[in-house]
Amino acid sequence: MGEVYKHVIYVLFMSELWPWIVPLPAKTNEQYQVLTSVFSSRVATSIIKCIKPYDKTYQREIIEATGFSKKAILNVLSKLVKFNVLNEGTERIEKNGRKYWVKWYTPTFLGRWLIFLLTPIEKIDRKGLEEVLSNLFNLYANSLVKLCLKLNIDFNQYYTSLNKAYFSELSKALINTRRHCSVAVFGSSALDYIVSLDEFPEPDEVRVGREISISPGGSSANVAVALSRLKVPTAFIGKIGSDDIGRVVVKSLIDEGVDLSSVIIEDKRTPYAIVFIKSGFDKRIVVPLSDDMCLSISSPLEINWSIVDEARLIYIGEVFIEAASALSSYARSKDKIVVYRPSTPFLNMGFEKLKPILENTDIFITNRYGWSLICKSSFKHLGYDDFIDIGVKYLIITKGGEGVDVAMQDGVKTFPSIKANIVDTSYAGDVFSAGLIKAILNGGGIDEAVHYAIKASTLAISRTGGRSKIPLLEELV
Repeated sequence: MGEVYKHVIYVLFMSELWPWIVPLPAKTNEQYQVLTSVFSSRVATSIIKCIKPYDKTYQREIIEATGFSKKAILNVLSKLVKFNVLNEGTERIEKNGRKYWVKWYTPTFLGRWLIFLLTPIEKIDRKGLEEVLSNLFNLYANSLVKLCLKLNIDFNQYYTSLNKAYFSELSKALINTRRHCSVAVFGSSALDYIVSLDEFPEPDEVRVGREISISPGGSSANVAVALSRLKVPTAFIGKIGSDDIGRVVVKSLIDEGVDLSSVIIEDKRTPYAIVFIKSGFDKRIVVPLSDDMCLSISSPLEINWSIVDEARLIYIGEVFIEAASALSSYARSKDKIVVYRPSTPFLNMGFEKLKPILENTDIFITNRYGWSLICKSSFKHLGYDDFIDIGVKYLIITKGGEGVDVAMQDGVKTFPSIKANIVDTSYAGDVFSAGLIKAILNGGGIDEAVHYAIKASTLAISRTGGRSKIPLLEELV
């Protein structure tokens, strides 16, 4: 997916504008000399076209390639060296038992730019293109910063412009990366700041953390990544802000091969979470929210329904009630498998508020704490049967070391956990959900799916590293 995305960006970008700015000398008379030495004659442009960007080009090769007289070529080569477009050198070679001195040329920094300027786009290799663009941007950025500092100009306005341009073009480019996906994951994305502690601080106490890691996150986005690592073609549908965090989140999902063609980019901030973990087990999560943050799908109008039509399974995570209700109802009408795993704020709304979604849910997943929340927030005393009676096929409650409860029409079955050296329990629920979905799509029954999900999540909690701890398919064979 990442390579497809890069190719689409490349094609769109190249078809609309020429991406080079030629770095010329600062003095006007020197600029004139450089430009006229290259563009004033067909001999000069022909020479530039046959110079190798990253290797020596021998004088004999130039004469043979251009087809002009030796005198004309040598005259122009002399000018190109004089005006710092080419470097020249000589070396001794042996041919047919005789030794010769031959002259070669390599492009200067400016010469390399002129070569790419005169090279047809389709003949420029990707590696060379990326290097050239990187060098150009660094050159331009350094010059811009120096100018801003010298003239006391606010640099942030240029940074903001670059950011807006990136996300504007990104939105267009992502649409063209659409591919068929087996699972459509609806929910949130974020950036996680994970702090490991020996003990949580007391009131007014300052406690030093053992380590901090920064990782792209968001529960539903994690599920999408985990599915992609299990070789399940997956689309993520949510909202991402047009800020620094948004760029990190987008790149991470693209790199993981997740389809983002239906993601919504808003001119807002991307959420982040601060996760405190004590001794790998006890976890506290703080999510600072404000009106200028983009959260998740809130209206049915924001849903790309065609992606629901194509998918076999719909995963609904942190999606606002109105949208989640419409999504589950539509998916059920299209005979899709619906998995619902709401986050804490939605569980706090209680059973009655979530009922329109639950009535169209095949698999409802929550952990022990989530179960206590929905029970506490509901008007009636809840039991597993209340979910089964309204249409939920499988109610799955993960209970950490005590295993997993699965309620169904035939009753309740408890699956034992796997003993492991637990290091960090973060992302356990996300990996469990992805493992369960993977096994179900492979045709496995609920028992097989739960066992596979437990195996996947156990592997994840036995190591640290943010999203890097999410297992690959090859690790679960």
